[in-house]
Amino acid sequence: MDASRATRFFGGAARLGIAAAACIAIGCDGPSSLEQSTQAVDTGPRAPSLTPSPWIAAAEPRDGFHDEPALALSGAGDVYVGWLSFTDGADTLVIARYDHEGDRFLARDHWMVLDGPGTYVLGLQAVATDSGAYFVYAREVDGNWDVFALEAAADGPKSPVRIASGPETQIKPAAAWADGALHVAWESNPDSNRQIFLASVRDGVVTEAEQVSLESTSNYGPSVAVTESGRVSVAWHSYRDHNYDIFLRERAASGGWESTRRLTVAPAIDRHAQLLARGDGLWIVYEHALMERYYVGRTNERHLVVAQVTPSGLMSPPDYWNTSPLATTRSEAGTAAFDSQGRLWIAYQRPREPRGGWAVHVVGYS
Repeated sequence: MDASRATRFFGGAARLGIAAAACIAIGCDGPSSLEQSTQAVDTGPRAPSLTPSPWIAAAEPRDGFHDEPALALSGAGDVYVGWLSFTDGADTLVIARYDHEGDRFLARDHWMVLDGPGTYVLGLQAVATDSGAYFVYAREVDGNWDVFALEAAADGPKSPVRIASGPETQIKPAAAWADGALHVAWESNPDSNRQIFLASVRDGVVTEAEQVSLESTSNYGPSVAVTESGRVSVAWHSYRDHNYDIFLRERAASGGWESTRRLTVAPAIDRHAQLLARGDGLWIVYEHALMERYYVGRTNERHLVVAQVTPSGLMSPPDYWNTSPLATTRSEAGTAAFDSQGRLWIAYQRPREPRGGWAVHVVGYS
């Protein structure tokens, strides 16, 4: 699960911590304690607290700019955290492994995987495997951006595997693990338009990339999930008919692709989809944004929408827009995961007004 937006800090000197997002992956008693623990006590900007407390541990205690944290809970019970540390004009990809006992994290390993002059990395995401975790990212190599996957386990990280390369710009990877294979979707521009591609990795061997989006318009921000029966689902957002909406295309376990489905049609900006699979069910979390006036890249109201993907369309919880805290107050930058009991947890950001920074909240659905 990607915890980057749930634990990001801004400022000249920032420190990286493991926070409530780890509790989502491990499983918590309920949403109320987490909601209270992340509630702001004032509206003014403040630095993050460095005092250890339940469910919070300093993953990167050094001063500096540390960004894009990603977290995964492996099948073996270890917590893997990766992040980017920017120092001396270049990125360093750092991965750490933790055990957990009750509400405490125990540091076990700390690896600096990619570093050195000219190292630039974007879009770090983590996905759990049976015994460890995979980290996917885009990296600039010889002046071009390509997509890589790096596996980490208790005995350390392996060499990165290049998923996509070529003269195009390959960015924004997303991944899902199922039945011993890592499925990776990403965004590229082979014909000047942005398109969505998919490939998989099994035992270090990468399959040939498949173009998932077939339309002539640009497509952005893919997400991928695999159901228990082996159905691979890829979602993204695209600008069509004067509107940004969410689209979905699925590949059956037998290998055949279905037609592209348009999941949203609202007169607003629907974007940043995250797919989640549990059993043979498929869920989606995405951002629904509105504009008061037309400004490029600017919206004045943003809410997260959670829904189950059904053959007839999206199905949200009853009376969602009047009862869900995601809909009744501003919510954005969400990251979601199912716990071991089948509850869906969503960590998200909410602004502290006026201009008081951001608070992290967690909501759960049973």
